[in-house]
Amino acid sequence: LFFSPYSISAALAASYAGARGSTAAEMENVLYLDPDIHRSMSALISELNSVSDDIAEMDTANAIWPAKQEKLLADYVDTVKNYYGAALIPLNYRASPEKARKTINKWVEKQTHEKIKDLIGVGVLKKDTQMVLTNAVYFRSDWLEKFEAGDSRVMPFWVANDRSIPTLMMNKTSDRINYAKISGTEIAELPYKDGR
Repeated sequence: LFFSPYSISAALAASYAGARGSTAAEMENVLYLDPDIHRSMSALISELNSVSDDIAEMDTANAIWPAKQEKLLADYVDTVKNYYGAALIPLNYRASPEKARKTINKWVEKQTHEKIKDLIGVGVLKKDTQMVLTNAVYFRSDWLEKFEAGDSRVMPFWVANDRSIPTLMMNKTSDRINYAKISGTEIAELPYKDGR
């Protein structure tokens, strides 16, 4: 499972590009956005998409799916296209929200090399949906220090406080693993190939 702070940041920054007035001010305040956020995101997207294939496969993609009848502001369209490389694909939610859902899911599946197949569940999109904004990330890399298959062993995986399932777990011992325990959460940092 891969959680991407980049995806969340890109989606919120692209949303912010369309915000005005008090909404824009609130987003700036809560998300600590500055006026150069779009340039910064563009640089980050370029950096991520330029990672050499011998280090990692890394692909990112953005798309805006407005309702067919919606008229988007030209400066918003320019911002999301120029800084986020976002495709702009109008869909007819009013006539067929299910067809729109399948179209978006097919795009996400393609962008994630078939890792995410049903991002949007049945019934989520409605006839009055105005716009969907998507960000997809595909990432594949080797660890800097690989796990040895012979070190894997069956251990309990806790699905509830009182119930576990025997599960094959990777295991690694090293004195070079950064570790932290914060608010009851344990975190281990394992670098990928080439230390990226």
